[in-house]
Amino acid sequence: MIALLPLSLPIFLLTPALAAPAAEQEQEQQEQEQVGYRVAQAKKFMRNQWYDDAAAELRAALDIPAGRRSWAVWWLALQIDYARGDIPGALDHATGAVSVAATPEERDEALRFRAFLLSQFGFVDITGPAEGAVARVLLAAQSPQLDPDLRARAEAVALLLRRRHTLGPGPLRVGLPPGTTRSTATPSSSSPRRPSPSPSPPPISTRTGSPPRSRPASICCSAPPA
Repeated sequence: MIALLPLSLPIFLLTPALAAPAAEQEQEQQEQEQVGYRVAQAKKFMRNQWYDDAAAELRAALDIPAGRRSWAVWWLALQIDYARGDIPGALDHATGAVSVAATPEERDEALRFRAFLLSQFGFVDITGPAEGAVARVLLAAQSPQLDPDLRARAEAVALLLRRRHTLGPGPLRVGLPPGTTRSTATPSSSSPRRPSPSPSPPPISTRTGSPPRSRPASICCSAPPA
């Protein structure tokens, strides 16, 4: 006698194979919802000109796989970085937007913005005398900037550098419009003694299309006390 297999057996055997795509779809949906929330928050912060908070939301979105695959997330991140004066960050996000572009139009738009950044800004690396040095860097333009947008970006860079920065392990890279800028640095210390500014170095001369210039350690300050 030949035993007949139950009709439900093939369905049972196929169920695990069908479960995997369903789980992947659910995971994708959850990631899309998380990214959508982060993007909505970033846009709200951007409308209020809370650019640091907006940038933090976009960094969180790009930590999610669905966010890293989204051209719109990279594009919004580069706009926020540009608005807050983080020109190297905007350049990195423009490169990311190029890499994930789904259409020729998206790719061309990101390439145009990347080319604009490279053509309008020079880059300077600010280094400290030791890893962990902390400073506030002050910039003052020494040559006139006639373009109102580039002048606004230079002001945004200066505002960004006035905050407390820990220098190291790598240099702090900044993007500046072409021209001459004078920089000074004030040590930031937890000691109750009033810190004294570092000696003023020679003015920075930036030009587009050149490798990043490295500023001497004299514009930075000593490492914080142990």
